[in-house]
Amino acid sequence: MGVARNLALDHLVHEDVCFWPDLDATDQREAFVSLGAGVDHFVGERVVAFVDQGLRAGMARPAATPDGYRERDVGAMLTDRRLVLRSPARPIPLELITGAQLTGARRPTVVVLGEGFTEVVDLDAAEALFRFVMALCQVAPESRVRPPELLVQRGDRDPTGAVEARRTLLSAEYDRRPARILAVIEQGCRTAADLLVETAADLTARAVLLDRTLARGRGMRDGFWVSLLPREDLAHLLVGILGPPVARASDGQGGLLLGCRPEGRTPGPSGSWGMVQVQVVPLGTFGGFAVRAASAPTGSSSADRSATRLVLAELPRVEAYLLLLRALYGWHEEAPALLQIPRADVAEDLRALDGAADLGSFVGPEPAARPPRDGVPL
Repeated sequence: MGVARNLALDHLVHEDVCFWPDLDATDQREAFVSLGAGVDHFVGERVVAFVDQGLRAGMARPAATPDGYRERDVGAMLTDRRLVLRSPARPIPLELITGAQLTGARRPTVVVLGEGFTEVVDLDAAEALFRFVMALCQVAPESRVRPPELLVQRGDRDPTGAVEARRTLLSAEYDRRPARILAVIEQGCRTAADLLVETAADLTARAVLLDRTLARGRGMRDGFWVSLLPREDLAHLLVGILGPPVARASDGQGGLLLGCRPEGRTPGPSGSWGMVQVQVVPLGTFGGFAVRAASAPTGSSSADRSATRLVLAELPRVEAYLLLLRALYGWHEEAPALLQIPRADVAEDLRALDGAADLGSFVGPEPAARPPRDGVPL
């Protein structure tokens, strides 16, 4: 289970601490949105627990709202690699932590000490976090985290990494989409002369990132939510979710700034918005994005959460389908042209490739929430 999880189960015990995956899929997404941070899927990072701010933040315990969301007030996230603190999200690598101090008698806070930093953490669960940090410091820094789990592991007998990827899928028990895409990639390598090994390996990495997103939540890198698709494809899908852009500009760093008005969309329980501003950036060959309710009052984090929540809820379905199309038809066509291909034609092309034509898992409702498996993170 990993050093951090084992220590947390023994020491990070408090009513404000919720271990992964005890939250349902909606609450897991809400926890990421509340914190403003996700895990790093490029190294296989996993959530261990979320820590709510607690009653000292002036909020009641999470309660269900009419549309199913629970407004959480997450103050920290512990993963198998980092302790991530909120406002703004500040990640602390576990191997850099050197100690902790507990201050205050009636209202304790914990001071996390490390190489080059001192962080004051004000949570109701401060004493539990202190116990965890002190236990962590008994473990040698080099033994606190596992080696990175790369997206693709290639070998002489598996040059694209697709065989190993299918063997180690996290979501296979409840979501067939990553396995289906990997099967298309493998078959395409055997039958299509123009599907080069490097192209297939790239598609495999994207399918693995889809799998990790479905199993562990939306990832984040450099402050941007991560998509399994490149910037151009991602921008098109975000416009499909939020509406046609009424403003478009470069951010001066290789990214795009889009101003969209989500017509006919309800903002959810956290507030309202007029225009939603989306920044779409390249993260290597992948895409990243940040969402802000640009027309909301200054500092209206609740409106930003609503806009982000909408995108995180709807993006996986369209990402998965577009990646399937990329696996089938390659990168020659732009996303709008691919998405215009009749689904009956897509199903027929799938049947011609490997004899299976079922598109139901791609074009139907999202699969049910992932089931907990004996309390162990998937």
